[in-house]
Amino acid sequence: MDKQRHAPRLDFTNVVPSNILQTIVIDLAFPYMLYPILTARMPLLGALGIVALFPIAHIIWNLYQRRMLDLIGIGALYFLLWALINDLVPASSLLQLELQHYTLPIALVGLLILLTHVVGKPLLFYIDRYCHAHSTAQNTAYNDYWQENATYRRMLYRLNIVWGVGQIIFAALLLALFRVISSDIYFTVALVASCLFYVIMAMWSVHYEDTYTQSTETTSNDDQKPYK
Repeated sequence: MDKQRHAPRLDFTNVVPSNILQTIVIDLAFPYMLYPILTARMPLLGALGIVALFPIAHIIWNLYQRRMLDLIGIGALYFLLWALINDLVPASSLLQLELQHYTLPIALVGLLILLTHVVGKPLLFYIDRYCHAHSTAQNTAYNDYWQENATYRRMLYRLNIVWGVGQIIFAALLLALFRVISSDIYFTVALVASCLFYVIMAMWSVHYEDTYTQSTETTSNDDQKPYK
């Protein structure tokens, strides 16, 4: 039987045109566009509450329609939470400003990823399933595949460790950088460095998953991933 090559799970080319693109528009694009308009006309707290309705509504809709968590919506709420914290706890120093905008948000995400590694399935499994499974039956197939395929489990555990530890180390490096360069340029450098970091991590993850996919081509069809 011919064995067709499966696309890497973190290759978003197969899902961006439909499900993921729609989610990005609702959870991220709409709130991002509305936020500056609302803050010009009302207190920051009210503006945050209104833009948060978009990801909250989409999370509820996904739970009702697909029985799945909207991970992009949860991520959007996480950033809105930090925007709320920054509003309620104004920075009294440049160090506090740096901690609230970069080090703490990034490090906490890394810690959360590592916690999922030890208390249940790794977060990368849920991201993988979220990107490619769009029905209850496909979710069940993913769960079965996780239980049956040890190679798949090892691959995701490794990715999970790299993403968790990597973000904690990167957050520490940003804090160290804050100590050695001028604050006038630090926040610009930190923004660019953060974007590059996540782009590089995503590209590496795709390459690593591609290596795994190629290795599964030598196994039986029963051991291959259920969905592209």
